[in-house]
Amino acid sequence: MIRRAAIAATLLFLLSTASVSAAASVTVQTVNTSGYNPSIALISLASTVSWQNQSVSTNHTTTSDLAGLWDLTLNHGTTTTDLAFNNAGSFAYHCKIHGNMRGTVQVKMAASPTSATLGTQFVIVWAAAAAPTGYVFDVQRKRPNKPFKAWMTGVQTLQTTFTPARKGTFQFKARLRKVGGLSTGYSPNLAITVT
Repeated sequence: MIRRAAIAATLLFLLSTASVSAAASVTVQTVNTSGYNPSIALISLASTVSWQNQSVSTNHTTTSDLAGLWDLTLNHGTTTTDLAFNNAGSFAYHCKIHGNMRGTVQVKMAASPTSATLGTQFVIVWAAAAAPTGYVFDVQRKRPNKPFKAWMTGVQTLQTTFTPARKGTFQFKARLRKVGGLSTGYSPNLAITVT
């Protein structure tokens, strides 16, 4: 019971700090018909992105490469509503009207703490909300001086605890995957340090 309460308190802390950064939404602008600016938007879990079309006559879309995640029309001179990204991963997208327009939203994982002594229990978080229906999470872990390996595959949980058995820097990355199908790219690497 105490362990569950500690995990819940840690998640509440992580989500509250994510909400602070979410208040400052990242805005991606269209650059004529040549692309999105920035082409890679790096955000924290539960942050939002909006797209702004500054053109006076050209319409665009912002459409997830992984079908069904989002498809927004971006008429000239308009801005989309904020789109929340609650799952870690690299979300590629494109304009259905102008095939050369491509972008990526990279959503970082979170950890609490990010640095501590041996024996500390870390909370590793890859989602702030449940995966969309028909999707699961894949999480990889990299031990010190080792390559990334599958750690949790096909899970629907949002987080887990991790108590390292040795010192060093451990890294994690996560993605969203359609059951039996395609996936997003992996998130930027999350590093924790054990001293």
